[in-house]
Order: sequence, then structure tokens, then C-alpha cells
Amino acid sequence: PAAPTVTLSATQAVVTDAAFNVALGANKAVGDVVQLQVGGANVGTAVTLDAAAVTAGTVSISIVKTALAAGANTVTAIVTDAVGNVGTASANLPITYASGTVSDGYLDGATVWVDMDNNGQVSSGDIQLDTTAKGIWDGVRDAATAGKDLIIVGGTDISTGLAFSGSMSAPAGSTAINPLTTMMEAIIEKTGGTAAAAQSKLAAALGLPTDVDLTTFDMVGATLAKDGTVNTNITQAEAIGMQAKALMLANMIAAGVSALDGAHAG
Repeated sequence: PAAPTVTLSATQAVVTDAAFNVALGANKAVGDVVQLQVGGANVGTAVTLDAAAVTAGTVSISIVKTALAAGANTVTAIVTDAVGNVGTASANLPITYASGTVSDGYLDGATVWVDMDNNGQVSSGDIQLDTTAKGIWDGVRDAATAGKDLIIVGGTDISTGLAFSGSMSAPAGSTAINPLTTMMEAIIEKTGGTAAAAQSKLAAALGLPTDVDLTTFDMVGATLAKDGTVNTNITQAEAIGMQAKALMLANMIAAGVSALDGAHAG
């Protein structure tokens, strides 16, 4: 069988899995078996082609996200015909598997989106990356999605039991999404600068520690842990101070949204 082509699906609807599309090459036939591999090892459940798949010329295969190594992975697809002849493998698809946190307090059931059209809100064409479980998300990104910002909407704050009605965002490459990363995004949008420059401005304005990366820092986790457990540069007391300032920002943002809603209603 001819080499297929594998891509990351634009629809990532199953929280536990990552979905891939495999476009079949020439000479495909009923009975051929399509298998995904990560680093040369078989992953996921192989798909045996039926007449409908041959006609469509493509199949979807999912793999459990936790079967991937944290960080960079390489996915390929390979097709074996009904008599055991193994075709040429697809070109490598580089992907990144990462996990992170969503917090006002930790949010459960918030949806994490990739902002594909760079408009700062969830809209048609954006890709759902995951749904949080007690503030934790994980997801798979390829080159097209890795360079895009993240947005979260909805969920319930597990510290208060209250629904989170707004949204938060974070710069491309982030694993943490919270009020501080949301403010960083606002600074980037206004200045056109980098995430690092935005963090420096925010740290100076709020008196935040400068030796922690806000785009990856689990701030709520650090408030609950012993000194240095989450980040060796940050004490628990410093983390509590950071979280207090994050909640202050969140309240200011919520008040501004409410004021705008009231103005529109009037």
C-alpha cells in the first residue's frame, strides 16, 4: 500500500483521547489495516478498512493521551494489506503533549480552546483542546495549534462551588491559564510585544516575583503546598500573595464586564 498522510483532527471531542485523521494513499483496498505509531511503537486501535472507508479515502483513529510522553512526540501511520504486505509509513507528524492548570480557584468542567482565528474569544473554527477536571487539563497540539493562544470558558470554581461565567486566556505555549495570564494577553494585544515583555510589565505593576514563569506556574497549587514544592523560587506566602492579586484582577475584570453588559442593556 502507498504511504498515507496523518494529521491531527480539528475535532478533539473526547476528553481522554487525541484524534487523528489518516488520508489513505493509492492502492487502498478493503481489508487493509491502518495503524498509528508513536516513536515507532503501535498505539491506539488499528482500523480495518471497509468499503465505506475505501470510498471516503480517510479514517479517524484515536489514541489515549496519557499513552504519549510529556513534551514532543512523533506520530506516523502505516498500512498493511490483507496478505501482510507493509506499506511505506507516512511522513512524521510532530506533536506536543502537555498538561496544565486553569484557575480563578481551580475550575472544574471548563472548556479549553485554541484560538485559531486570534480574535480573543471562542468562535467558529477554534479547536476544543480539553475539558478540565478539578482545574487540570491536558491536550495535544501540532505546529498549527501550538503557536496559538488559549481561551477557557465556563466551569465551576471548586473552592467556592460557584459557576465561572466569564473567560480567561493565556499566550501561546502556556500551560497555566488564570487572571494573570489573561492580563498578560491584554498587554500583548495593546503593545504588540512578547509574552516575556508582558510579564515584566505586569510584575512591575503588581509587585509580583520576577523569578517565575507565569505562563506555566500552578499558582493555586503553590498556595496549598510547602515552600518550593511547586516552584523552587516561590514560597507559599509569595504564592498566596500572587493568588490574592490574581483574584483582585479577576474581580476587576468581572466588574468591567458587568458594567459593559449594563450599558448594552440600557
